[in-house]
Amino acid sequence: MSWLINRREDGGLALPAKMVQERLGHSSITLIMDTYGHVFPRTDDAAELANTEASLLQ
Repeated sequence: MSWLINRREDGGLALPAKMVQERLGHSSITLIMDTYGHVFPRTDDAAELANTEASLLQ
């Protein structure tokens, strides 16, 4: 089922995790995220977080 949430460029359908949860009939998104969370691309968001913090503190 990971192909449902996997990125299109990786051969998946790129469906939002919440939609997958609902279509599979799970009562909570936790099961989807615990099972398939590794499929989501990870990036280093330190720079983005720093920029957001700086804009909030202005």
